[in-house]
Amino acid sequence: MISKKGSIDIQVVVGVILLLAALIVIGIIIASAVFGVSSTDMKKFSCWASNGMKSSNFVFKSQLPSTCEINNIEEPADVEAIAKMMTETWWMYGKGTWDFGKEDHEIAVFYFEAAKDIKFDEVLNFLTATKDGKRVSDIADSDYNYLAKGSNDPTICTGKTLGDQGMTPTMKKGERYFIMFWDDASILGQGREYGDKVAIAGKPQLGQEGAYYCFSKPRGEWLSISNDNRRIWMPVIGDVSL
Repeated sequence: MISKKGSIDIQVVVGVILLLAALIVIGIIIASAVFGVSSTDMKKFSCWASNGMKSSNFVFKSQLPSTCEINNIEEPADVEAIAKMMTETWWMYGKGTWDFGKEDHEIAVFYFEAAKDIKFDEVLNFLTATKDGKRVSDIADSDYNYLAKGSNDPTICTGKTLGDQGMTPTMKKGERYFIMFWDDASILGQGREYGDKVAIAGKPQLGQEGAYYCFSKPRGEWLSISNDNRRIWMPVIGDVSL
């Protein structure tokens, strides 16, 4: 592992990490069989574990493969299911504290069908009022606060295809959408511009979506991630309990 010159052999290190990753996956499979964990939950845990290893240093970011794959949800999703997908995405990708590359990029995590017409503010209000689907009396205990902790900027976003400026962002019944994770990359913790985010989008790539509009809880305004360079937008939403 250490060469004659005292430098670390990167290939050997990566080989060891890949072996460890394989052992983790095998361990998860065994645990699933023994304790009856669902294959879906197993995949989510495997994704979280590989992301933690991948983000741990700059070598692993480029060399270590991820076990994550997009989760195709067959059952039409209501507000509660969408909120759960958003919080699970935030957990699987490090709650705003992990980096996965040198450049900002988006990752499609869930793909689902809307069970009915669902406005973005309905999701926001559910997140402010609940934690893991259970009602809470204080927003500090809510999933909204859980999602907001990882960044100084807003973390909960809607894609432009759901509704542009002056429109009400809405998921249409029977249409399919993505839960996206936006990785605001940094080098040794420096250089972050927006902070990591979770977005509901109609397209799997930001270039196709056009923009993510991220709700700002203190201002009631919107931060746009696109070529607009942090332009503030004002899509139309109802009252949000903040």
